[in-house]
Amino acid sequence: MSIFFNKNNRLESQSSRKRYLYGKQVENLIVKALEGHGFVFEDVDRKVDCDEKIDRYLIQEGVKKPVQIKCRMIYSGDDILLDLWEPFWGINNEATKKGRDYVGQYEIYICLSKDGKTIRVIDGKRQKQIVEDVLEEWAASHYQLPVFDSYRYKGVQIRYVRDKANQRPKVLMFINPSVYEGGTEINYYEMKWPEEGK
Repeated sequence: MSIFFNKNNRLESQSSRKRYLYGKQVENLIVKALEGHGFVFEDVDRKVDCDEKIDRYLIQEGVKKPVQIKCRMIYSGDDILLDLWEPFWGINNEATKKGRDYVGQYEIYICLSKDGKTIRVIDGKRQKQIVEDVLEEWAASHYQLPVFDSYRYKGVQIRYVRDKANQRPKVLMFINPSVYEGGTEINYYEMKWPEEGK
């Protein structure tokens, strides 16, 4: 696992291309681990990935559900991270663009824990409802930044940051996993990593 989680090679300061390739590599390993737990996935083509912002389909009882998959480095937080606006130049600025996680047409959101040991599988529809609820709160605060803490959902925060690699401004949402109801809105599965050297 140390080949992926390495404090001496902080990926958030690397190029977008390098981070993309890293993410895809870990994404494939997350899928393989979940397949070991009985999940069945179907690949998506490049157009679906780019247009609908999804990474796989999950097949459940013959129904295809679009999935988005995330991983975070071991030295970053353990919240569920959502990229809402990137770049962000102000809420009404035409140059501000919605982030992949905001526009993604997923029904299932999969996120690896910061220690790399646990895969969180989240009800995407519930997650999107939480996002919209908190965005309503944020609007009522007149878009308070750099940090806005939800009063409705304890453990949900909106934060303005700059990308460490290119200094591009963006707005992220952090959701503590405890916000979700265990067993229905979020489920946990063991992550299996390949043995180093193999």
